[in-house]
Amino acid sequence: MSASVRLKPCPFCGGKAIVASSGGKPPVFFAGCETLWCRGSVVTLSYSRSPKEAAKAWNRRAACEPPAPSRRDEA
Repeated sequence: MSASVRLKPCPFCGGKAIVASSGGKPPVFFAGCETLWCRGSVVTLSYSRSPKEAAKAWNRRAACEPPAPSRRDEA
């Protein structure tokens, strides 16, 4: 993979992320967690046409919002 895009750690376990190729023709690239037991190792958010695109898709994170208070919290 090109060194121009650095991968963020896995959002599930904090483990190392990698970019892999399908090995097909044309190849398809995707990123995932290197830790085998982690959900990030089997969850693929998108397939990309280049390693750089796959890294950018992996690094994209949704903004976290605090959970809405439950009725129990209001008492």
